[in-house]
Amino acid sequence: MSGVRELPEDCTRVDLADPWFFQLHDQYELWRRLRAKNPVFWTEPGEGRPGFWSITRFEDVQRVYRDE
Repeated sequence: MSGVRELPEDCTRVDLADPWFFQLHDQYELWRRLRAKNPVFWTEPGEGRPGFWSITRFEDVQRVYRDE
């Protein structure tokens, strides 16, 4: 990919609400890393938006949706 920057080694500080991040980095590699190391990922609140959780593995998503 042309113009794509390497992901930071520590993906725990990534802001998934920042659209520029996805334009500058390989989003597919980011999702692979999050599924492998941080499958339940918290994005901090910022600039008028609430924080949010990202569930990145299919099995975990199914479990969350089935849990009442």
